[in-house]
Amino acid sequence: MRNALRAYTIYRFCDIGLLLGAWMSHLLFHESQHFSQLADLFNNPATVAICAA
Repeated sequence: MRNALRAYTIYRFCDIGLLLGAWMSHLLFHESQHFSQLADLFNNPATVAICAA
């Protein structure tokens, strides 16, 4: 039981860290990142050449 509580607590702290990181990224860069922007990145021929190498 003790190990399960420890694992659960670590996962919750990591979740908080991910949320804070996303929030700080939004504050620093003044925009939200979307998966559509990621798709546009991979449609760029230069990026495709780098990823294929």
